This record gives sequence, structure tokens and C-alpha cells, in this order.
Amino acid sequence: MATSDKNKNNNDIQIETESKGVSETQKIVIFALAAFIIGIGVGFVLVEDTDTPANTDEDIEAGTSTQATSSNSTRTATTTTSITVNDQPAGETVIVDSATIDRVGWAAVYENRDGEPGSILGARLIPQAGEWSGTIPLLRSTE
Repeated sequence: MATSDKNKNNNDIQIETESKGVSETQKIVIFALAAFIIGIGVGFVLVEDTDTPANTDEDIEAGTSTQATSSNSTRTATTTTSITVNDQPAGETVIVDSATIDRVGWAAVYENRDGEPGSILGARLIPQAGEWSGTIPLLRSTE
């Protein structure tokens, strides 16, 4: 009887020590949560202010490019961006006679709304800097 009481007490003690310790799974979960929280903190530090404008803002029509620097000063440089499109009949594409760009970019066809750009009717990536000519497919036919 003394032996069974002794085993009973050892089992009770063993159960208590297992419930007080931290298992390997719990350690992994705690480590993962800590790493996640640290990652979120680092992300907030690196992305300090989302209200500032993007690094570059191009005005293709005027042929100028303005680039913001880290000291909030700006510099303006002349670019060689131009595009030539002649009058053409209504259809499902726009023929670009020539386009000159100084880097990879997009050409977009806008709907005319009282002399102002309206909805985009179609767009095409110009894959390399330099001279380009081709067609821009439209999402819907022009009238």
C-alpha cells in the first residue's frame, strides 16, 4: 500500500510539473508572434509617411519630369517624350504613327470630355526606350 501511495504521489507531481512548463509548440508560437510583431514594427518605421507623393511625377504633355528627393527639394529635367497620332476613322484600335520615350512606359487613349481627359479607352505598354510605332487596342469601339 505504501508503494501505491508513493506512485500516486509521483504521478501527481509529474502532472503538475508538465502543466507548469512551456512545451516546444508553445515556444514556437511565442517566437512566431514575437517575430510578427517585430516585423510589423519595422514595416511602420520603413514606411514612415504614406501621404508624401510618389518619387516621380511626369508631365508627358509638357515634356518635363519632376523628381522629389529625400530633402523635399525638387529638380526638373527635360525629357524626350513625344507621341504623334493622326486623325483616323472610328474603330477598335488607335494607330500611333510615332512615339519617343526615354524609358519603358505606357501610352493611353482617353475619351474626350469637353477638352479634358475622360475614361481610358485603351492602353499599351511601350516596352523599351526610344522610337516606337504601333497600335493601341481599345476596350470598346469609338463612334
